[in-house]
Amino acid sequence: MRLGFGLHVGWAIEGAIGSEYKIEASYLSPNVNLAARLEAATKQYGVTLLLSEDFARMLSAGVRRRVRQARRPRRTASADAARFRARARSPLPVASPLAATGMAGS
Repeated sequence: MRLGFGLHVGWAIEGAIGSEYKIEASYLSPNVNLAARLEAATKQYGVTLLLSEDFARMLSAGVRRRVRQARRPRRTASADAARFRARARSPLPVASPLAATGMAGS
């Protein structure tokens, strides 16, 4: 099993949804949606962790130096056409696969 994490920072509204027998917490926000899209994109990039630009800006300078910007995924030459890999440009200070698509936060 492989886990993927998408990290973003921003506001969210928490609310309880359910009935008197079962209640679940739900979080609503465009920021939560962006984190979910980043998490889903980890599969395309073949990585465990993707950070938004907003999240990367909050990192210390030392940690930020260890982060690179992700580029659009490309298909690998393998027989499995569904597998993708990210091409890396090095060294860039922030990671944001959504910046190239115009979906990054303002």
